[in-house]
Amino acid sequence: MHSAANALEHASGAAGDPGLPGLAAPDAVRRDHYLVLDGLRGLAAFAICLVHLAHISHHRLGDSLDRAFLAVDFFFILSGVVIADRYEPQLMAGSFVRAFLLRRAIRLYPMVALGTLAGLGVMLLGRWLHTGPAPRFAVLAAATLWNGLLLPLSSRPWWGWGLWPFNPPFWSLFCELVVNGLYALAILQLRGRRIVVPVAGAAAVLVWHCAQGGTLQQGGDAAGLMIGMCRAVFGFGLGVIIARLHAAGRLPKTGLPGGAAMVVLVLVLWGPFSRGWGAAYDLVAIMLVMPWIVMAGLRTGPVVHGARLYATLGLISYPLYATHEVLFRMVLAVLLWRHHSGILVRDGSLVMLFVTAVVVSHALARFYDLPARAWLARRIIFRARPG
Repeated sequence: MHSAANALEHASGAAGDPGLPGLAAPDAVRRDHYLVLDGLRGLAAFAICLVHLAHISHHRLGDSLDRAFLAVDFFFILSGVVIADRYEPQLMAGSFVRAFLLRRAIRLYPMVALGTLAGLGVMLLGRWLHTGPAPRFAVLAAATLWNGLLLPLSSRPWWGWGLWPFNPPFWSLFCELVVNGLYALAILQLRGRRIVVPVAGAAAVLVWHCAQGGTLQQGGDAAGLMIGMCRAVFGFGLGVIIARLHAAGRLPKTGLPGGAAMVVLVLVLWGPFSRGWGAAYDLVAIMLVMPWIVMAGLRTGPVVHGARLYATLGLISYPLYATHEVLFRMVLAVLLWRHHSGILVRDGSLVMLFVTAVVVSHALARFYDLPARAWLARRIIFRARPG
């Protein structure tokens, strides 16, 4: 789910990197409206987590969250907003591209490495318990290295889990990173209204695809990677446009309280009004409703209640997105081995696993992700600075 990811600046605040010493965020990223975006990001990560848990366990909840996959498009939009707000002035100056790409890699790769190794652990556990595929160790080693670099393995199916078999949600992070790089390299060509060109092009591809009977629920396999990339280009580019309008003071004046914004996002991802609309609902959601939610969140007033909750949701969103599926598959492998997989369809088991994933993600954010990023920043970014 987020890319969007992205997603992103998925955790530790929508716009800041408090875990990276010396990376002072500009004033714009300390305003209260980013707390609302943090909360929305966390909520979107919850939706992705729940729907994947429901599908893995064959729980009936999966039928009620049939539009949760749109959370990834929401991640992409948030990513464009945050990155443009933080980095665009420096990128426009023309001498920040390398530093920007390093910071994006530092932001994403600690959890990518952990998520890939955890996925390898699930593969080895399934091989040992005879509850999953049993590829040769040489194949596993090569695949671990390739997926650990966030690269797709090949066009062939890998055990039915797509191009990122160790951690299938990583497809959105791959698209996110590719779009980040293209944005940084082409920033001077995307000034002003020129940014509309790739956004409109991606939108046209998505509309055409849906008109041909396709779906936006694609991205993790060879057949759907192009659509996933178009989702990333559209969402990220739209987020950049929103950030530019916001910086120019040209957003609509109406804000939306954080709680109300969350309710609207829940309704979009739950999809109670999507019955019979199919892909048309998805297009309206990502092209009209979600941008409106983000713009309304940017226009919100001071956060009086719930600031700590919003910040916590933002903190755990990326670790949750990066680890939830491998955690669930690990539990499933053990239950299959013990012939107790039917336990997962129980409501209590679903709640317990979800809460466990959230708690683990919070611990990873505080004790692994933030310290790892700080360590990498000291070794890579600051050491490279003259003087």
